[in-house]
Amino acid sequence: MRRRHVLLLGHLLRRGGRYDVVHTASFPYFSLLAAGAARPRHGYGLVVDWHEVWTRGYWEQYLGRAGGAAGYAVQLACVRIPQRAFCFSRLHRDRLVDEGLRSAPEILEVVREGMRRVVHEPTGTAHQNPDGSTKWPLTNPPNEPPIQIAGKTGTAEIGEQDAEGNYERQHAWFTCFAPLEAPEIAISVVVEEQNSTGGQTAAPVAREVLQAILGTAANP
Repeated sequence: MRRRHVLLLGHLLRRGGRYDVVHTASFPYFSLLAAGAARPRHGYGLVVDWHEVWTRGYWEQYLGRAGGAAGYAVQLACVRIPQRAFCFSRLHRDRLVDEGLRSAPEILEVVREGMRRVVHEPTGTAHQNPDGSTKWPLTNPPNEPPIQIAGKTGTAEIGEQDAEGNYERQHAWFTCFAPLEAPEIAISVVVEEQNSTGGQTAAPVAREVLQAILGTAANP
């Protein structure tokens, strides 16, 4: 991995003038450090996706005092590089600001909106029962505004493939958080050895858990 990033740095130093913008993920940091080091020479724009921003305490918990201090220092150096930053949550946007990002980070709301549609739009993979009715009719107490939920369905294929490339078994999963605008609850459900999708098998389990936590009526 280090050789690849050294090659990236060399490429950007030699040919970075060809680019108007360089786009990279923040982690594992070496790509961002390379792009940041070559940027003053060529003046390209730098766009960075920040999936997570760790606190110093979490770095030390993960790597110990010495390793955590080093990891945190590298992260901090990346934050201080002039960039246009995109985040996937308010939590990490706020952490970037606290750590000294020089520009205003932007949240990719399209991800949250897509997860909302999975649950609440008719075309969503966790929205409808086989008869066309919604799986989420009572996720809010009566006479109160609906509780918006963000979710994602999926399947994990396991076992051997047949002649057509299909797997004999699969796990069904669904992950969600709620309420959408001010999340308090995150749930992931995996139902093993199913011949169905996450929306069909795992989402109803998550719905029942959410309703129990939120104190709403059970789905009839």
